[in-house]
This record gives sequence, structure tokens and C-alpha cells, in this order.
Amino acid sequence: MNKRRILLILINLSFLFASLKYDSVKVGISESLGVLGILSADHKIEKFSNDIYLTWGIFIPLAVCGGAGLTYKRYITNAQPDPVTQRSANLYIISSVFKYYALAMNDIDGLFATGTMGSIGIGLDLVLLKLKDNRKIHIQAGAISPITFKQNNHFGILPYDLSFWPILNLKFSK
Repeated sequence: MNKRRILLILINLSFLFASLKYDSVKVGISESLGVLGILSADHKIEKFSNDIYLTWGIFIPLAVCGGAGLTYKRYITNAQPDPVTQRSANLYIISSVFKYYALAMNDIDGLFATGTMGSIGIGLDLVLLKLKDNRKIHIQAGAISPITFKQNNHFGILPYDLSFWPILNLKFSK
């Protein structure tokens, strides 16, 4: 890829993210990107629905893989927070479609690998703390089932394929 093309992509992405509303940052195995988004951010797309997000993330600490895509997250329950502790627990379902990248560790397949994945899952969102400036700290747990569209099978970064990936992350939201 030449330098002009990369520069145009970065400019377009900066305009796109500037027009979206920031929603949350997650640290851990993300419900939308799985292990490819150990550090991820969600931006709410309110023009279509309050349940659609643009999600991007990286696998830290080296950023050797990551991804970006669209996520639909719908809460099944709407539990009211406890008046004293301000804690609540809600179930949600999630569906994602995203592009992933991985820097090759060998020179067999080239320097850069990409692909398209989708995932569906279910989880539990626990609000741990509600801060004074209306920000919240959540813990999310659940499972997703990722599938690659290229090979039409489950995505495996391990020597064997997992049908489900666990979800476990800390979410910092507005």
C-alpha cells in the first residue's frame, strides 16, 4: 500500500470517529471482538438505533492483531439499580460483524493477514460502581461464538477450534 492510500484511510477514519458519540472503553476479552479486542472502544451510532455501535480494538501489549466492525447489542432485562449500592445486573444478546488483522509471525503467508468474522453471543452486564460524574464501571461475562466468513468455520487461534469464546472484561462507560 502506498503512503497516499494510507493517509486517505487515516483521514477518513478520523472524520468518522469525530462524528460518532463515544460510549465505552473495555479492557479484557470483548463481547464484540473476542480475544482480538483485549483493549477496545465502542462508539454509539444513534442515527439508526441506540443498540448499534462501531467497535474497534487491539490485542495488547504488541498490537499484533485487532479489528473493527459493527456491533448490535440488545439488553434483554432492564433491572433498576439498587438504591443504596447503585449496582444492577442485566442480560444482553450481541451480534457483530468485523474485519480483523494479524501481523504474520513468519514469512510464509506474507506480512499481513486480514479476514472477515462474525459473532453471536449472550452475556451478563454487572454495574459495579457509579461515579459522581455519572460514569460507570461494569464487569461483563458471557460467551460468544465466532465464525469466519472466508473458511465458513469457527475461527481458531489455538491448534484446535473453539466453538465458544469466553467474555470477561471491565467496561468504563459514560
